[in-house]
Amino acid sequence: MLYVPSSDESKIKKSLGIEVDSIIYDLEDGVPVNRKGQARELVTNALNLNQTPKVELAVRMNALGSGFEMDDLNVILQSKKLNTVIVPKVEHPNTVSFVSRMIDNVASSENRNKIGIVACIESAKGLINIKDIAAADKRVNALLVCIDIHDKNILTEESREGAEMGFTGKQVIHPGQIDIVQKVFVPSDVIMLKAWRIVQGYKQSMAAGKGAFDLEGQVIDLPLVKWAERILEKARLAGIDVESKYAKKY
Repeated sequence: MLYVPSSDESKIKKSLGIEVDSIIYDLEDGVPVNRKGQARELVTNALNLNQTPKVELAVRMNALGSGFEMDDLNVILQSKKLNTVIVPKVEHPNTVSFVSRMIDNVASSENRNKIGIVACIESAKGLINIKDIAAADKRVNALLVCIDIHDKNILTEESREGAEMGFTGKQVIHPGQIDIVQKVFVPSDVIMLKAWRIVQGYKQSMAAGKGAFDLEGQVIDLPLVKWAERILEKARLAGIDVESKYAKKY
């Protein structure tokens, strides 16, 4: 997830060709107060112009109470290409509920059910209420960001911790962070090969009218098959042709 300051037209243009999972156009901290209106126009154009396939398009709005939030939502929710609204400084579930209602009221009928919400927890109060915030709306999910763009070790460590906890990606704020994060979250060759063998073994087992089967002394049942399918799908989304890569290795 790459943050792009929405007041910088040159960076917005560069973002149109970057292949990441998500691009987040920032209307909040990355934009001076006197350029908020111009930034909204640039974001609208960027959303409409972005033709990169499979890239989630998101916008970080200004916080509720800033005085900019209504203008942000009334503009960005008009776009049929918007996938996610990033809500900063969330301290209470009511904030999420408000944004969700705005999506229902402003977004087009064909797009409103496709728009998600990321609630950013940035204070002790938000942390205390995090459970209620997470449950406030079905659209919500959140992930922290590594701010130090030069410390690759910290970024790698945080990415590995996230991957081990089951997260599937991480937010970044600089193009130089993309390769590090992608390398951590893309499954390793060892994991992909294991997943491939599990899926192929399951197909053969089902064709023979059987259920669970043995693979190198390990009993493979449906939960493991589903895990393997998720691994292979993640690899495909990363641009890996798993069929060609492992077809001869079962």
